[in-house]
Amino acid sequence: MMAQPLSDLEKSMEEVMQVQNRLPWKCPDGSLGCRKALVVGTGPIGILTSLLLRSYGLGVFISNVREPSREEQKIFDDADITYYNSSSGYSALRDKHGGEFDLVFEASGADASMLPQLLGIIKNNGVLGLFGFPPRSGYASFSHTDLQNLVYRSIAVVGLINGQKPHFQSAMNRLAAWKVMFPVATSLLITRVLDHTERDSVREALTSKTPGEIKVKIRWS
Repeated sequence: MMAQPLSDLEKSMEEVMQVQNRLPWKCPDGSLGCRKALVVGTGPIGILTSLLLRSYGLGVFISNVREPSREEQKIFDDADITYYNSSSGYSALRDKHGGEFDLVFEASGADASMLPQLLGIIKNNGVLGLFGFPPRSGYASFSHTDLQNLVYRSIAVVGLINGQKPHFQSAMNRLAAWKVMFPVATSLLITRVLDHTERDSVREALTSKTPGEIKVKIRWS
């Protein structure tokens, strides 16, 4: 149940790395340890994205407009991911942690009106990755100057979706590796397991999300 969404993310990072072949993006030691990423959203996609970016060696920040749950904080601590409460915007994050980001992934499902704010915290030659927005969820307005700045600053905007069989295989291998790299985080990704015969609990899990929930597994025996 984690391999399918992670396969999309594996393809996403593959595309980001291909885009960034346009310039010398790796650090002097050949790693990505000097690069900094922000993941917006702490749902399953946001958490998986942050773990994947850590696997690539980037310094990772993750944000939401609230404080993290206890389970989320354990995951972030295990993977050395820095949490930021973005309820008051991102200027404080930029000021406190030394500037802008090389890579920003929008994984919150929020409306499109947040795009100008995210573009404002991306470094020159950086990438904004988008997983899409809910229908009729707002508008993003860009002036001629805004669009020119994207060109002059060489910022790439990449749509992220639809992993294929090789990405699914990579996702399976990645999940196995994470059990060693991030043992606490992987143990917390599935919040609870339900049997399909527990009808009331299954119905509740399909229609609402309980506090602290990340993923619920429904078992068919």
